[in-house]
Amino acid sequence: MLRNLLRRRVGDRSRFVRPPRSADSGRRLLYLNRLVPLDLGALNVMAGLRAAFACAVPVMVAALSGREYLGWIAIAGFWTSLCDTGGAWTDRLKAMSAFTALATAGCFIGTLLEPYAGVSVLFCFAWCFATSFARIYGNAASTVGLLLSSAILVTLGLPDSGFDEAARIALLTLIGGIWSMLLSLILWRLQPYGPARKAVARCWSAIAEYADALAQLHRRNGHDSQAWSTLASARRRAVREAIEVASTVAVATRRTRAGATRQGQVLIALLADADQVSAALIGLNEMLEAASHSSADISVRRAIRVVLGRLAERSEQLAQQQLDGSKASVASRDVVQAIDRLQRRITASSARREHAYTVELLQQVARWIDAAFDNFDQPRTSQTHLTAMLEQAIVRRLRLRDLWTTAAANFSFRSIVFRHALRLAATASFAVLAARVFEVSRGYWISITAIVVLQPYMAETWRRSFDRIAGSLLGTLIAAWLLQLVATPLQMTLLIFPLCVFAFTLRSVNYALFMLCMTPLVVLIAELFQTGGIGDPYLSSLRAIDSLCGGLIGLCAGFLLWPSWEKPQFPKQMADAIRAHRNYLMVVLGSNPAAQDEDIGAARRQTGLTSNNAEASLQRVLSERSLMRRADIEPALIVLACLRRMGGVIVTLSLLPPFTAGKVEHENHADLRDWGNKSLTDLAEALEGHRAPAALPPIPAAFRSTENGLQQGLTTTPVEQIIENELLRLSRQLQVMHDAIGRLASASFETTPKEIAV
Repeated sequence: MLRNLLRRRVGDRSRFVRPPRSADSGRRLLYLNRLVPLDLGALNVMAGLRAAFACAVPVMVAALSGREYLGWIAIAGFWTSLCDTGGAWTDRLKAMSAFTALATAGCFIGTLLEPYAGVSVLFCFAWCFATSFARIYGNAASTVGLLLSSAILVTLGLPDSGFDEAARIALLTLIGGIWSMLLSLILWRLQPYGPARKAVARCWSAIAEYADALAQLHRRNGHDSQAWSTLASARRRAVREAIEVASTVAVATRRTRAGATRQGQVLIALLADADQVSAALIGLNEMLEAASHSSADISVRRAIRVVLGRLAERSEQLAQQQLDGSKASVASRDVVQAIDRLQRRITASSARREHAYTVELLQQVARWIDAAFDNFDQPRTSQTHLTAMLEQAIVRRLRLRDLWTTAAANFSFRSIVFRHALRLAATASFAVLAARVFEVSRGYWISITAIVVLQPYMAETWRRSFDRIAGSLLGTLIAAWLLQLVATPLQMTLLIFPLCVFAFTLRSVNYALFMLCMTPLVVLIAELFQTGGIGDPYLSSLRAIDSLCGGLIGLCAGFLLWPSWEKPQFPKQMADAIRAHRNYLMVVLGSNPAAQDEDIGAARRQTGLTSNNAEASLQRVLSERSLMRRADIEPALIVLACLRRMGGVIVTLSLLPPFTAGKVEHENHADLRDWGNKSLTDLAEALEGHRAPAALPPIPAAFRSTENGLQQGLTTTPVEQIIENELLRLSRQLQVMHDAIGRLASASFETTPKEIAV
């Protein structure tokens, strides 16, 4: 009840006014978030309890029976629990069973080869390369691969060897994996549609946040162009990412159910509705920004804020109904009344032309939200690009030929994944060899830390190294203190349970906090497994030293072995985003008379994805800021901001009647298509070629502007006025992008040997 109350309080954002923060306070929060980024929405207490149970029961059995070697079941179960990354039941089964089978075989071979230094190092290299290269098949494969590498590194560092020991370790690994799978997938199984419902609910929460942010900005500071750019980037990216994640989970879940189930149809229908609402909100964003610069009618602004606030509440209630079945408290008629009130105020004000299509877009949003509520009772999925894509993905099956094709395409030094797999395998082999040469006790902590901090990009390696070392050092202090308190294996077992709960609950919240709880947990389990639970504070200090050494080895390997800098990749990411916007514009302007709504929707989705990719790439570049001058960062930010604005303009055009499904009737739009195609194509090629773009071709005469407005136009109705205004905004965004890319031409985006050696 308390959780639902908090959710409703957070969801009902329009009723609560946050006190303004001072600049210093906001700056401190920003710095803190950069240092320790927290995703509190990822807290998962139930997952923590389940993982703790999977880990604590074998430890309890080992402690009570006096057979310390049974503690390996807890270690194997712990690893298998980490393989459970969520999603559909079959996907979780594949990931956990693949780890169990491969870890059983790998631990058997690793224990047999442990006495032979040269052979074990070669085996470590081959195994770690293969498991790291598996990341080409997605996030789940990446997680399983890293855990498989960790399992082998541990077995190569165990003091005992021989066939009997290898068979025992393999059997215990198999038992631990099966125990964890049994608990997670059968005995403590979540509802089959639970992950998909949460993912779809997150889509509607993101939409509610977008609508509320629009209302607040339009009311508070409508003339701040930078605030509108920030809103467009952050909220549109969040909605698009939520829809993509939900689509993936819904497809995976739907494949597990025989036939078409009602719940599966509801999920797909709600996803389609969310995608349509997001498009209308993007168009509304453009309309409100344009109106905010010319309209100062406070009553109209207030009425718009009320409508958006109620739409945000309705969207948040959709999310809550998806999660817990709670019914809506804001009725559809309340939204209709608010829209009617807005219509009357617009008619009575001087802002009639500025808000000519605002009411229509708000009505579209309200209709799609109403349709989403209706779909809970009787799902009726309209055919859109998203539903077509989901239906194709549901029936698609991954074949062995597809696996081989993907692997062959990435088996080259041009592939970042291939280079990273080589780097990780070489680092793990070096750490194993060094631990043997210097006879380091429990040297697997060094090698595991080294491969965990290594990431495909240097920026990510820096962050992971800091989190791993900081969390491990603080965690060792906790472990040393706990070892002073325990006197028996049973007491140690009782400490393992809460540590495991905290570790898995914080797993996705912050990696440093996860390591803070993981370190004492691993120390206690290792102590019980290898020493029978005799407290040794030296073990925790050894863990701290090994973590520090492993982190430094990982950092050095990242710098010295084929480092993957983001800076050379960034221009291509921006060029891909520009081409996606060009293709979207061509579809909307009627380049294909046979285009359907699905084609427009698919092109819009691609612009969102490529913009998200480019912004993520820039974020990694900023983490490598020592390699990029400040003068080069500003134009890159301008280009990405212009792309978001341009995407909003194109979405707005696609929502207007003359452009529906690409059916453009006016003869001047052929010239406009040619102008847009040439302009955007040259900008993309200039970015990839590291050259200044050619001069922009002149805009067609029918849409050329002067200081006082349009020189020649088609303005006879408010909708046509909106079309001309949006096309002029498109022209201005192109000019700003052209100037910014010209400034970027002087920036060197190629990685030089000097940069690699930094």
